[in-house]
Amino acid sequence: MRDYIKEQQSVSLERLAKHFNTPAHVIESMLKHWERKSVITKHNPKLCNKSCSGCDVQTSTIYCYSM
Repeated sequence: MRDYIKEQQSVSLERLAKHFNTPAHVIESMLKHWERKSVITKHNPKLCNKSCSGCDVQTSTIYCYSM
């Protein structure tokens, strides 16, 4: 997974889940290891402040390669 993020430079949680055919919550727990080692960073895009609640915050999380 680290190598995939390195190759892509930045990738959404949703894309990682689809690529590895694994639920997003499992991907997040696996990536915590690399976050602790500062190999990747997690970014949550700012919410748009609209009241529609149409965005899925979990799937809009972006992981970037940091090294």
